[in-house]
Amino acid sequence: MVLKGFQSLSGKQVYTLLLNVDWVPNMPNQLPETVELALHLVVSVPIGIFYVTMTKGMTPQRRWMVGLLFGLLTAVTWFPLTALSDRVPATTDLAALLLWLLGHICYGLGLALICSLQSRRRIGHNNMLKR
Repeated sequence: MVLKGFQSLSGKQVYTLLLNVDWVPNMPNQLPETVELALHLVVSVPIGIFYVTMTKGMTPQRRWMVGLLFGLLTAVTWFPLTALSDRVPATTDLAALLLWLLGHICYGLGLALICSLQSRRRIGHNNMLKR
């Protein structure tokens, strides 16, 4: 939803790029937004699960660093996606690239935030059980 907000504010088609599947063979050029979002979640949810599994037992600081790294790594998709698609920003659009990068950093840090909150909740629950 961060990229949707960025697109609304800037006019840069970063949310359109996020959901875009017109480059996938045998897919219609235009799908309803809900279908495109569901297809995006098919990719992003397993990445999130991998992050949770990978960072289990890490210190909170390390978990945040790994979240930032995940965000940066997923942002690299800019280059192949913009090159493959007709209805998105140009690969050379630096303003759109910056918004794409910021959106994906938010994704990675969001993963870290969710894990940190879950970890605190577990610790609080365990402390209550010890009483």
